[in-house]
Amino acid sequence: MLPRHPFLPSLAVACLCAALAACGESSSSTAPDPAPEKISPLVRWETRLGDRERLLQRIESWKGPTPEATAAAASQRLAAAQGEKAQRRCSGELLEAAASFRQLAGLPETGDREVCRADARALLDVLLATLPAGLEVTEEGGRQPGNLLLRDATWAYALRHQITGDHEDFLRARALLLAFSQKMGSWPVLMQRTGQRWVPQDTPGLAEKDSAGLWNRWIHLDLMEGYPLLHAYTALAPQLSKEERQRIVSGIFDRQVAFISRWKPGIYNTIVYRIDGLVHFGLALGRPEWVHEAVDYLRELRLLGFSPDGFWHEGTPAYHQQVAGRINAIARRLDGYGDPPGWTHPATGERFDDLHLQRELALHQERTESAWRKLTLPNGKVAAVNDADPDRYIGPAKTVSGPELLGTSGYAILGSGNGEDQQQLFLNYKGTFGHEHLDVNGFHAFALGRRWFDETRYRPLPGSGSSREWSMSTAAHNTVVIDETDQARRFVDGRMPGREDAAGKLASRPYRGHHNGSNHLGDLLLFDGRQEAVQVVEVEGSKAYSPAPERYRRTLVKVALEAGEGYIVDLFRVKGGKVHDYLLHGPLAEPYTVSAAAPLEPAEGGLHRFIQLRHRAPATLPWEWTLTTGDGASSRSIVLAPAGAIFFVGEAPAINRIGTAPWVNLRHEVREAGESTFVVVHELRRKGGRITSARLLTRPGDTQVAVEVCLGERTDVILSTLSEGESVSATTSDGRAVSLKGRLAYLKKEKGQAPAATLWDGTKLSLNGREIVSSPHAALHAVVARTLSREGGDPWDALVTPASLPDDGSLAGAMVRVDLGGKIVWSYRIAEIRRKGGETHLLLEHDPGFSVDASGVKMRFHPGWGFPGKAALTLPVTSRSYP
Repeated sequence: MLPRHPFLPSLAVACLCAALAACGESSSSTAPDPAPEKISPLVRWETRLGDRERLLQRIESWKGPTPEATAAAASQRLAAAQGEKAQRRCSGELLEAAASFRQLAGLPETGDREVCRADARALLDVLLATLPAGLEVTEEGGRQPGNLLLRDATWAYALRHQITGDHEDFLRARALLLAFSQKMGSWPVLMQRTGQRWVPQDTPGLAEKDSAGLWNRWIHLDLMEGYPLLHAYTALAPQLSKEERQRIVSGIFDRQVAFISRWKPGIYNTIVYRIDGLVHFGLALGRPEWVHEAVDYLRELRLLGFSPDGFWHEGTPAYHQQVAGRINAIARRLDGYGDPPGWTHPATGERFDDLHLQRELALHQERTESAWRKLTLPNGKVAAVNDADPDRYIGPAKTVSGPELLGTSGYAILGSGNGEDQQQLFLNYKGTFGHEHLDVNGFHAFALGRRWFDETRYRPLPGSGSSREWSMSTAAHNTVVIDETDQARRFVDGRMPGREDAAGKLASRPYRGHHNGSNHLGDLLLFDGRQEAVQVVEVEGSKAYSPAPERYRRTLVKVALEAGEGYIVDLFRVKGGKVHDYLLHGPLAEPYTVSAAAPLEPAEGGLHRFIQLRHRAPATLPWEWTLTTGDGASSRSIVLAPAGAIFFVGEAPAINRIGTAPWVNLRHEVREAGESTFVVVHELRRKGGRITSARLLTRPGDTQVAVEVCLGERTDVILSTLSEGESVSATTSDGRAVSLKGRLAYLKKEKGQAPAATLWDGTKLSLNGREIVSSPHAALHAVVARTLSREGGDPWDALVTPASLPDDGSLAGAMVRVDLGGKIVWSYRIAEIRRKGGETHLLLEHDPGFSVDASGVKMRFHPGWGFPGKAALTLPVTSRSYP
C-alpha cells in the first residue's frame, strides 16, 4: 500500500512545483483570467455518469451516515486494496463515486445537497491524501505507476476545486494537465500487452500487435483510460487560456485518438470501448468527425457483432451484457445530437441533425433483450454459457418455463413446469467465435430447484484449485470426448474474409482472433417443444472436432412428470476415433455424491489432464449410477448401451465452488473407424422416482435405437434412427410390436387408455401392425426466394418461398432449418405462416439475418459471410395422435 500523507499542504506544494517545473513555468504562476474569447460549451463528464438512479447506485456502497464516516470507510477500503491493480480499481471507483456525489448535489430532486458535496469532498480528501510525496509526470508513461496516480489526481483536484473553489486545487490540476500534454508524446508502449518489450510509439508494426496502450492496460481501453484527464480538462477549460487549451487538447486528446486509430477496428467485444471513447472525446471537445466515426462503427456492430437471434456472437452473457449495454448507453447519450451549424463530414458530406439513435436501434435492443430472456433460468439468473460466471447475470424472473431457441447462435432450450417445478434442458451447439467453451453437444439442466447438470464458469474462484483451461475444456462439460482431445478452438480451420463477405469499417479486415473465421457450429436437426409432456432436440456436431469425425450426434428426449420430476432419454452417436468418453457431472455449486448399482474397485491415474481417478468397474448392462445432494434430490442414470464400456468415477476441481467434485466417465474403446452409440436414461427425482425399469429393445451397438421406459402402469417407448428414410422395429416387454419409419417417435401407453404418440420427421409409427400416427411427408423442403426484414423496412421478419406450405396454424412454434449455400445451417422458430400473392411467408421470431439474390447468399449479421449457392429450408413435420 502506498504511504499515507495526511498533511496535504506540503504534499500539494511538492506536486505543484514538480508539475510546473516540467511545464517550464514558475511555481508562483497564478491562474490566468478567464479567456476573453468565447469558447464553445463543453459536454462535461456528467454526461457519462447517468441519471439520478444510476448515481445513487454508484454511491450506495460508499456513503456513510456522515461525511466523516464516509471518509473513514473509504480510507479502510483503500488500505485493504492489495496490489497495484486492486488499488487502481479502488481509487477509480472512489473517484467516480465522488463525481456522482457532486452531480447529485446539482440535481433539483436531491434532498440535502450540502451533505452530497461534503461526501464528495471527503472522498477526494482521502484519495489525495494517499499520494506519495514528490510525484511528477515522467516520460516513462504507463510503465511508471506514478503517472497513473497523477492522472486520477488531476481529476480529483479539478473536482475539489469545483466543490470548494480552492485556487490551489485549480493550480495543481492545471499544472498536471500541462505536464501530461508535454510528456505523453515521448511515452513508450508495450509491443505485446503481456510482454516486457517497451518500444517508441512510432515503432513499425506496432499496430499489428495486441499491444498495451499509452496507459499500459490494453490498446482497446486506451481512450477510456484517458477519461480522468478529459473530465479535469472540461471542468477547467473556461478558466484556461486559449494557448493552454490548445496545448492540452493536442498533447493529450488528439494524441490519444491518433494513436488508437492506428489499430484497425474489428468486431471483437472491446470495440465498444473505442466507440464510447470516440463519442465522449468528440462531444467533450467539439469534434463531430469523431462522433460520426463512432456512429458508423456502432451501426455496423449492431449487425455484424450479433447473431440474428440477438445474442452477441461470442455466445456468452458476460460479453453480451458488456456490448449490448454499452451500445444502448451510447445511443441514449447521443439522442438528439446535432453537428455544429454548417458542418458536414469532409469525406462523406453527411451531417447529423437531431440524431435519434435510440429509435434507430429499437429493433436491435428488442433482439438483444429477447436473447437475454431466453437464456434466463427459473431462478432469475442467466445461464453461464461459454466464458461467464454463474449467479452474476440477472434476467427477468420466470414463473413458467417453456421452449426457447437461439438457433443462429446455437442454443436449444427445452422447458416445462411452473413455480418450483420448472425444468429447463439446454443443448449447446454454438460455434467458436471468441470466449468459447469447447462443449458442442454438451447439455446442462435446471431441475429440482437448482442447476443440476451444471455449466462451468469463466474465471476460477480464488482458492478453488481450478483453472480456465479446465473449465473451458471438453471433458469439463456434459458431452463426449474423442481420443482424450478437446474440440477445436476458433484458431483452427479459420476462414479468411473473401470478396463475397460483408464489407465496411468493421468488416474490412481479417478479424482479430478469428472472431468470424471458423465454422464449428452444430447443425440443429430437430427441435420441438410445443407440448409440455414430451420435447425433443437433435444436433449433429461433427464440425466441432478437427479433423471432423463422421458422426457426432446427440438426441435428447425430455419427458416431464408431476411435481417437477421427469426423465431424459439421451442418445449420443459417435463415429470416428478410437476412444469415446461420455462425461457427466452434477450440481457443481454444492456437494454431491456418486453411487453405483454394483461394487466399484479402486482406480489410479487420471483422465483428461484434470480428473484424478478414484473408482472403476465394467459397466455391465444395464448399468446405473446416482448423483445425490444433501437434501435428498437425485438423478438416476441408467446406461443401456454401449456394451463393453468401463465406468470410471474421478475427482476434479468443482469449478463452481471450493474443493473437488465427482466426475463420471463412461469409456468405450472401439476399433479403427468404429462407432459408439451411448443410450442413457436420466431420471430427475426429489424422492424415490417414478421409473420402475428401462430397457433397450434393440441391440446395444445399433445406431437405430428403441428404448422402453416403464413407470408403473405406464410404458413409454422412444424410437430413433439417423434419418427420415430409415426404419426401426422392436418388441416391448409385454410383447407389443412397435415400428417407426422416420427419424424419431414417442409412444405412451397407459393401462386402460388408448396410446398417445408423436412422430417427428417421419411418415409412420405403428403398434401391433396398426398405424398410430402417420404423415404424407416426413419433412417439407423448399428454396428461399428472398427474405423480409423489419430492420430493412419490411412489415415483418420472414423467409419467402414460392412453395405452398400449410397456413392453418399447425406450424406455429415449429422449427425451420435453413442451409445457407451448404456452408452453415441457421434455425428459427416460426411465429406464423401466411400466403400472400402466390408466395408463402414464414414469419419468424426475429430477423432472418441474410439475403439471397442471383449471386448467392449474403449474411447481414455475424459472421457476415457471403458465398454462391442457394438457401434451402427444411421443415421437419411433427404429427401427433391423442387418445
